Amino acid sequence: MPRTLTALAVLAALTLLVAACEEDPAVDEPEEPEEAEEAEEPAADELDLLEEGQLTVGSDLAFAPFEFIEDDEPAGFDIDLMDAIADELGVDTEYVDADFDGILTQLAAGEFDVVISALTITEERQETVDFSDPYFEATQALVTLEGSDIASEDDLEGLSIGAQAGTTGLDYAEEAYGEDNEIVEFPGYPEAFADLEGEGIDVVIADLPAADEEVGDSETLVIADEVDTGEEYGIAVDPTKPELLEAVDAALAAVIADGTYAEIYQEWFPELEVPEAFAGDDA
Repeated sequence: MPRTLTALAVLAALTLLVAACEEDPAVDEPEEPEEAEEAEEPAADELDLLEEGQLTVGSDLAFAPFEFIEDDEPAGFDIDLMDAIADELGVDTEYVDADFDGILTQLAAGEFDVVISALTITEERQETVDFSDPYFEATQALVTLEGSDIASEDDLEGLSIGAQAGTTGLDYAEEAYGEDNEIVEFPGYPEAFADLEGEGIDVVIADLPAADEEVGDSETLVIADEVDTGEEYGIAVDPTKPELLEAVDAALAAVIADGTYAEIYQEWFPELEVPEAFAGDDA
């Protein structure tokens, strides 16, 4: 065979080989390694809720501005925050009004999925229920009548002090003032403040935002002093539902990070600065 024909044959064979390689990318293009899949949050149907698609929330709806009834509907800081968390979880909310003193017992008995009710996280309460990450930094306040001689904790000796049953305010009153004072327990703060206005007791110890709300609506009550007890609020979760606790924590972190928490905080506490821990990623 002439050299020219041989060269042409070789060239043709090479052309076919190149074309075949181009048609099959597996020949000359290594496969891209698959990216590791991100861990997925539990889906709404995996949260073991009392009602499918619905978060049943226990709350003592008589503690403005955190939770109260307005136009026959739950309202307040805690309510808006819980609704935002539920949105992240992809579920609705159903609020059940309950007495604060027994609300955690009801949660542990399976009557609610969670409780949000200005609950301070304490070791004692953690023996009964699980708590989410903190969502609020709390301070106590001493409320008394305008014109009273009470200006600080130093002026409380020998007086009667009111507080709501089951609260850390009551615990603090008994621990700090119980030896030299009469501690009067009330089923709720409205009853305590009413007795104070009627001069049945000398002072009420209450969480600062609730005290501030009550004083703002009264012509006779004043905040005498603030007491920093280093408390933090948490959402209580049924201790038999660890997946729900994990999901609530993730949802809470999300509404803090995207600024939703800050918007809710500024709506309900416009005179206060959003604490740095809750200010969001863009703060």
